[in-house]
Parts: sequence; structure tokens; C-alpha cells
Amino acid sequence: MWLKTLFFVIVYMISFGTGQRTPTISYISQEQIKDIGDTVELECSVQYAQDYPVLWMKVDRGRTMEPLPISTGSTLIIPDGRFSLRYDTASSTYTLQVKDIQEADAGYYQCQVIIALY
Repeated sequence: MWLKTLFFVIVYMISFGTGQRTPTISYISQEQIKDIGDTVELECSVQYAQDYPVLWMKVDRGRTMEPLPISTGSTLIIPDGRFSLRYDTASSTYTLQVKDIQEADAGYYQCQVIIALY
């Protein structure tokens, strides 16, 4: 009987010891300056984000417009063939690629992990 009790205590301790960790962005590409017509790749590596949405957002440089969601998880939202998204499961890295850059593409691109909705 004591062996059975010991087993349940160990399982109980493991279940509390392996609780969910807070997702973090471990790497994000530095600022890049490109010419019109070039291609840019932006990378964002996340840890412990399996249960949380990871988004790429475009933020207007002048902050006159609302942020534009580009992707959620490994799904591209924006209906523009110049944009593509790759997800590498081994490194948990989301790579946003924009081909044939236009002036309208200028702005700040943010990788976000949504932890809570208010």
C-alpha cells in the first residue's frame, strides 16, 4: 500500500513541477533597411509558446494607423502574394518574408506573443 501511495505522491509532484512556462521571444531580427524591389526576411524565435498565438504585426512609422495583423501562428492573414511565412518547428522560429518591397511596406514589424486577452 505504501508503494502505491508513494507513486501517487511522485506523480502529483511531477505534475506541479512541470507547470506551464511563460512564453518568451528569444530572438528577433534587428532593424533592416532595404531598397525598393528588394526582399526582406524577418525572424522571430519563441520559447514555450505552443499554447499561445504568435503574431506578426505591421505598425505604421507615424503611428497614424492601427497596427495591421500580418499572421497568426503559421497562417498568413494579409492577402498579398509578396508576403510569405515559414515556421521551423525545430527552432520555433517564424520567418516573415516580403518580396518586391514597395514604399507602402515601410514601417515597424513586430513579433508578438499574446499571453492574455483583456
